[in-house]
Amino acid sequence: MKKILIGVVVLAIATVAIFYFIPGKGAKSSFNSAINPAFGEYIASYTAGVISSGSSIRIGLSQDVVDSLAVGAPTTAKLFEFSPAIKGETVWLDKRTVEFKPAARLVSGQIYEVNFQLSRLIEVPKGLNTFEYTVQVIPQNFEVSVDNIKPYVKTDLKRQKIEGILYTADYAEGDAIEKILNAQQDGNALKVNWVH
Repeated sequence: MKKILIGVVVLAIATVAIFYFIPGKGAKSSFNSAINPAFGEYIASYTAGVISSGSSIRIGLSQDVVDSLAVGAPTTAKLFEFSPAIKGETVWLDKRTVEFKPAARLVSGQIYEVNFQLSRLIEVPKGLNTFEYTVQVIPQNFEVSVDNIKPYVKTDLKRQKIEGILYTADYAEGDAIEKILNAQQDGNALKVNWVH
């Protein structure tokens, strides 16, 4: 009886492990770690990894693909597709570097799937039409450090001044920062002066 019970427990653990560790057919990992090395012949560099919310997405190609007249001007060709969708414009920085400039800051902590339509620029072998990868926006966070506590007047210790710095993981608007920190004493709100 003890052997049967142990066998059932082992079988249950193995079944749970199989369903837990093997992703379903539709599942995607948060980062595409495997990019076909054959893209290296056509793509020299690209924006990847963890980026700031104000970043643009660039692709550097290994050869010139546009005329010098196209440099600096927005292109109407739909070269980038994002999931979730991002509004913005695509501009050629030089004859082989294209940049997607988002219309607004990207969402903090969001993972974006990038599909770059390489075949719309140059002739590539089958399977290399679309360059797919992911980028993640830095998750916003903050840290407060108290640097100094001192009296406003050295002879009167009743009124103290606390100086400190608030650090953010990524860019943040001054108005938003001021809303996340307040000071109170005995239930009374204290004034906080900011230098951004």
